[in-house]
Amino acid sequence: MTIAQPLDDSARAARLRRAWILIGVLAVVFVSATLLNRHFAGDNDAAQLKAGDCFQKTGSEDDPGVKQLGCGDSHARYRVLKRLDDEVTGLACSDVKGSTGSISAAGTEDYVVCFARNRH
Repeated sequence: MTIAQPLDDSARAARLRRAWILIGVLAVVFVSATLLNRHFAGDNDAAQLKAGDCFQKTGSEDDPGVKQLGCGDSHARYRVLKRLDDEVTGLACSDVKGSTGSISAAGTEDYVVCFARNRH
């Protein structure tokens, strides 16, 4: 049987210092991960779009993005007509009256957003 000796003040201080260092490292990792996620997610609000929302296309052909805007904003070029969850192809919008384009995503969340020009 082993009996642990009570910690003296220097041992307590060292243990506390290690705990604070660990907390600091975890905080830096968390903040870094959050910033990297925002950087790589970019300016893309497509996953939040629903019928009636308006947006602007951002990014490039190779790295497209969407920025959700108020429908009265002069940069809001498109209006969402319908959102289809659990769909992965833009062909789903062929039955949506007035639809002139689509945004689709497959992965952790499958959806298609059908849209047309926004008439201000």
